Amino acid sequence: VSPVKNFTLTAQYSNGINADSEKWSKNNHFYGLSANYKTPTYSLGAIFTVIQYRAAGTYNGADAKDTKNLFLTANKLFGDLRLFASYQHVWNSRNLSGGPNAFYAKDLGFGSAADVKTSKKGFRSDTFVLGANHPLGGGKIFGAFKWNFGKWEGDSYVDGADRNGNRWVASLKYTYPLSKRTLVYAIGNYAKGHGMFEKAEVKATRITTAFGLCHNF
Repeated sequence: VSPVKNFTLTAQYSNGINADSEKWSKNNHFYGLSANYKTPTYSLGAIFTVIQYRAAGTYNGADAKDTKNLFLTANKLFGDLRLFASYQHVWNSRNLSGGPNAFYAKDLGFGSAADVKTSKKGFRSDTFVLGANHPLGGGKIFGAFKWNFGKWEGDSYVDGADRNGNRWVASLKYTYPLSKRTLVYAIGNYAKGHGMFEKAEVKATRITTAFGLCHNF
């Protein structure tokens, strides 16, 4: 809904995170609320989500505490330069980061997946991102720097494991349009992990590069 100009409010709910066949009382539930204010030169956004656990998964029990996620973002245009910043705070997350780069408790030295499943609590996490983009040589260059500070608050624990850690990622990307629908891109980033992230050093500390072509049909 858009109650006033430039402002949008969105609400979401899902009762089928694990399986649509499960009864409501035995299914995981997702709640989400977001607000966005956007003008031609700047925008502000906020998202708050909750995952309510009612079914056991690979890394959580049916009685795990809810995962809560607060995400704040802002960007501002200065001529051709756009600056952006974001902050994320997560309570009781079952992993840090996401997708193929996700770090689970078992990856960071807190026991096997079965051990972690019994922990009612998970990770607490704070993430800060600063970045910018600007036209360059007929294309556009993007740069960003991200800091993540995490702590494992679960019951599962292995003697000697560090419960705290931080990880930073520096990224650069360049895109160049070959036509209105086709562009080429190059991406490079360097990540470094400390503390508990050193248990998964191969994934936490690394250099990544990619080159490719994108065509819109």
